[in-house]
Amino acid sequence: MEERFAEAAGGFPNAHQSADLNFAPEKAPAEAPAPGQKKTRREKIRGDHSLNVTISYELKGRLAALSEKYELALADVVRQVLKAGLPVFESLTAAQEELVSGFVQLRRRGRGMGELKK
Repeated sequence: MEERFAEAAGGFPNAHQSADLNFAPEKAPAEAPAPGQKKTRREKIRGDHSLNVTISYELKGRLAALSEKYELALADVVRQVLKAGLPVFESLTAAQEELVSGFVQLRRRGRGMGELKK
């Protein structure tokens, strides 16, 4: 049993890594820029790409149901939903901005026409 524990102490690969990957050692953080200088490039820090989000109980239930239905991890379902939903959200916001700017132009034209009628 101790032999198995010693083997496991080396770590298990997670679902997104193969067992034979060798990772480069982490770089030391870059020195802070001198006062008055801007930091030009942000170094990526391992684990800096995670995000904690609070969601409703109902949404969590829907995501959990999807993960069970398709036999995927909940995190994988959330990743896929975000990947699919971001382009939709971006196009909706672009369309909304276009509609608002068109409405403003229309109101300005209408105001000009009203002044001409007087």
